[in-house]
Amino acid sequence: MSALRRRHSQKTVNAYVEANRVGRAWLLRFLADSSVPYQHRDAYTFAMTDDGVQQVGSELSIARAAGLDVVEASDTELPFSTRSTIRLADQAQFNPMDVMEALIADFRAQGGVLIEGLRVRSVSTENRATVFTSAGHVRADRVVLATGIPVLDRGLYFAKVKASQSYAAALRVPASTPIPRGMYLSAESPGRSLRTYPTDSEELLVVGGNGHQVGREPSPKRRLNELLDWAAHHFPGTEVTHTWSGEDYRATNLMPFFGKMPRGRGKIFLATGYNKWGMTNSIAASLAISAEILGGHVPWADTIHKRTTSPAGAAAAVALNADVARTLSESWAKAELTKPETGSGTVPAEGEGTVVRKDRKPVAVSTVDGVTCRVSAVCTHLGGILSWNDAEKSWDCPLHGSRYSPTGEVLQGPTTKNLAVLD
Repeated sequence: MSALRRRHSQKTVNAYVEANRVGRAWLLRFLADSSVPYQHRDAYTFAMTDDGVQQVGSELSIARAAGLDVVEASDTELPFSTRSTIRLADQAQFNPMDVMEALIADFRAQGGVLIEGLRVRSVSTENRATVFTSAGHVRADRVVLATGIPVLDRGLYFAKVKASQSYAAALRVPASTPIPRGMYLSAESPGRSLRTYPTDSEELLVVGGNGHQVGREPSPKRRLNELLDWAAHHFPGTEVTHTWSGEDYRATNLMPFFGKMPRGRGKIFLATGYNKWGMTNSIAASLAISAEILGGHVPWADTIHKRTTSPAGAAAAVALNADVARTLSESWAKAELTKPETGSGTVPAEGEGTVVRKDRKPVAVSTVDGVTCRVSAVCTHLGGILSWNDAEKSWDCPLHGSRYSPTGEVLQGPTTKNLAVLD
């Protein structure tokens, strides 16, 4: 909230809060109507350093100015001391996969047709909109790109958001060790979050954080291990049951983008840039887009659309794209210095990947499940040199967050084209 206020007027911040309130209310009604389980929890933001204390204080004042009933909290359930903590009561948590299954069932019940296993390549707006996919094309009056980041380069949204990856783990905690019931988020970096997840037989502790920009971390696995070590230190005797990661997109001005896509002739809509608050921001964006298509009027959406870019927001956008250009140049220079493949070629150890040269071309070589694959190391979006993700066994682009499997298939946009497979 405080970061938003530094970039936007109080009126725009208030509209953002209203959008998320509306999104939350719609989602909770849907969960109740669809019998999807969820839990009411208080949400806490805590600080452990001087800088964190200042940030928490700023969050408190800005949140109150926006009409949120945030209060200072003197006590927490955390197994470590905090310098400052604030609480927003009566929030909610749920399993996103439960929600997805319910949304799909409702979509189909309303007559919707869900097609899986295809990749959208492009969209044409001649006459009706035509969506070109890996298995043919579909025509429609309107198209909504609800992907994490738009797969069309119109509007250059890939240059307006930063792709970040953070980690999470579910832990079984000994019965003798108390676990927090609230939802906790640290104000400092590296980020830390804690909450619980009830199953049929037990309640697991879920910890998250330790994020980084996609494709920029030498060892994502080390980031995950640091998070697990932190959890084991504060909750001794824990057993890891699951680990995973999420990729999020942060808009340079910290405000989501949603509505009509530029040069889309009013037929293409998009939503992106939720900055890790997608559970409510995505619902708000969908409601605003639906209203725009159906001719409705949403005051908070109008306010967000009419926002102006502040000097801080403009500076952030310039810095982001300057950083991308520098990374592109440096990654190619580094690739030029890598050793060339000779003889039978490079064979990395199990679970590892490396970039080598073959006839001056960067080659991404990895070994996963005993199979060694060689693919082009050049991202098919804008030509970034890929880096190996040792936590998820993927090739990640440091420019705009595209990701590929070891065999070159696209896992994450904005790219829509697989990597070339090499002999």
